[in-house]
Amino acid sequence: MTSESLDRRFLLGALGGAAGVAALASMAQAGPLDPPPGPIMPTQRPLGEIEPRTVLSQATTPGDATAVYVIS
Repeated sequence: MTSESLDRRFLLGALGGAAGVAALASMAQAGPLDPPPGPIMPTQRPLGEIEPRTVLSQATTPGDATAVYVIS
């Protein structure tokens, strides 16, 4: 093989790769940039609805002789 044939193969490979990237890039499309109609409202729920918590205190988790709080 000569240097010229290797250069030609490299050039053809690079052109083929560039054409493939261009074809994939033309298929990738973003969504619309206009916001949906209607009033702006929060989309998330408060943490209390998702993961309710219990406050640690002597009233809710009384301890015993070996622990300040006992979670059962």
